[in-house]
Amino acid sequence: MFLLTINLLQELEIKYKGTASVNMPHLSWRKDRQMLLLTLSQPVVQVIKQPVDIRHPEAAMSSLIKKYLYMTLGLFCVGMAYIGFVVPGIPFSIFLVIAAWAFAKSNDKLHAWIYNHPWFGEFLTNWTQKQVFPTRGKYAMILVMSSSLAFLWFTTYNINAVIWSGTFMLLVALWAWRFPGSLEEYNSRKEKGEKIGWIK
Repeated sequence: MFLLTINLLQELEIKYKGTASVNMPHLSWRKDRQMLLLTLSQPVVQVIKQPVDIRHPEAAMSSLIKKYLYMTLGLFCVGMAYIGFVVPGIPFSIFLVIAAWAFAKSNDKLHAWIYNHPWFGEFLTNWTQKQVFPTRGKYAMILVMSSSLAFLWFTTYNINAVIWSGTFMLLVALWAWRFPGSLEEYNSRKEKGEKIGWIK
């Protein structure tokens, strides 16, 4: 084991408090806590806010692994968003949406950070509250998809790969283009009583 949780210490404190020992007269609560600190804090100390059922360590470990996988995915997408923000032709918006979703499942601080980011916060807020997907991001997405298909064809000449990839990209493009591209377009659809995202 390599995790030290507040919940585990609390469980043991309740168990041993008020008694000198439980079937082990040579151990006290203070010694138990010292042993846990020495044993479980190697090599990393992690404080888990959520209640952990120490009777099911496998489930707790599985939940922790999922948390770190989501966090890793979110950090990767943030890195790609930074690249897309400064390099023309690479869309950053889709990476931000995935990053925000991943952070929501893994880390509250990172989730709050990305929503208050000076570059990305406005886009994410508009997307979350009003489902606005910037028109610039849509055109950049189409450019990258077209370039990718051209590169795939001229490097493989595999028509089946191009067709399958193109079909998938088309579905993604349709998903993005059905949302308003600006706050003005959102307000216009709202005033006319139209659906915010068509095909919905």
